[in-house]
Amino acid sequence: VLVKTARLEQNGTYRACSRLGISGTVLDKVAPIGRLGLSGTYRARPPVRLAGHPAFKKCSSSVVQVAGLIYTGVMTQAYGRTDLERGVSRFHFTLEHYHTMIEAGLLEGKRVQLIRGELLNMTPMGPPHIGRMAILNMQLTAALRSQAVILSQTPISLETKDTEPEADFVILSLEVFQESQFENRLPRAREVSALVEVSDSSLAFDRGEKLTLYAENGVKEVWILVVKTGRLEVYRNPRDGAYLEKRTLEPGESARFLDYSDVEVVWWTL
Repeated sequence: VLVKTARLEQNGTYRACSRLGISGTVLDKVAPIGRLGLSGTYRARPPVRLAGHPAFKKCSSSVVQVAGLIYTGVMTQAYGRTDLERGVSRFHFTLEHYHTMIEAGLLEGKRVQLIRGELLNMTPMGPPHIGRMAILNMQLTAALRSQAVILSQTPISLETKDTEPEADFVILSLEVFQESQFENRLPRAREVSALVEVSDSSLAFDRGEKLTLYAENGVKEVWILVVKTGRLEVYRNPRDGAYLEKRTLEPGESARFLDYSDVEVVWWTL
């Protein structure tokens, strides 16, 4: 059955259809529509195919349409009956929405981050990015082995309900790591000694929106390794959503973290 739009209603039929099997060009996983708390009229671009999932059979003719939940990274809601041209708005995702989709497998294999209520699709890493990541991972681990734990590509918990950025490297002191139950939660921004981003195509985003988020939430130090130039940018002293101190290092200039000032990091080479 090919459909174009979806009327999701808060009634018994809607709840029975809260887990529809969707296949085709938009989704190939089970969509937890009910748990996302969606209602209203939506249009999928392009149309989606409803698979023969048991929940769908229970819905019978009462379910006319279903939403394309994840396509180009945002939800588009139509005002009026089914006509997108009458006005659109972006669906504002919360952490609850985001984690529900992760648990359901909807984001499996996708490089996305939840930033201020929007799902952003991150560009896949190329060989230069991967190479820089590998070198930096080895050097950080070697330099801080006895003082800190290095977590790679880890999401950070901020003081907001609509944002969960992921940093390339999260540095936590051994004391914080040992005292905190990270098997049950994410590291919080103010627990972090430093964050490190390796930036290629995402450089403008990392220097802009992401850096602002880190400063707003009290991350004391952020390093951005710029893949194209090979330079390292060091940001410190967050205040009012910005970092008051910035240093730019050239290859050959060693760097030190505020919390581990006795250790030099040779960040540019093995």
